[in-house]
Amino acid sequence: MIERALIALAGGLALDALIGDPAISWHPVRLLGRLAARAESATRKLFGCPAPASSSVPAVLTEVQAPVPANPAQAPAPSSVPIALPRPSAA
Repeated sequence: MIERALIALAGGLALDALIGDPAISWHPVRLLGRLAARAESATRKLFGCPAPASSSVPAVLTEVQAPVPANPAQAPAPSSVPIALPRPSAA
């Protein structure tokens, strides 16, 4: 099952690299991309969120946790700390 998923993923990536995005402006993939961009823009205006700075590294919210010991009875209290990666400053 996982092998099929990996083969499908590799095939999809290979086809995307060979063919790329569709050139026709009314193609469903391009239409959905435009719809998503407009929805994001409208949502940012609605909630007053600024557009993210252009970057190749998106801002990501992650959680750091200590490893769990083999015996859960000896495990310390969970101490997860959310870490937000800083957005690059606009220069």
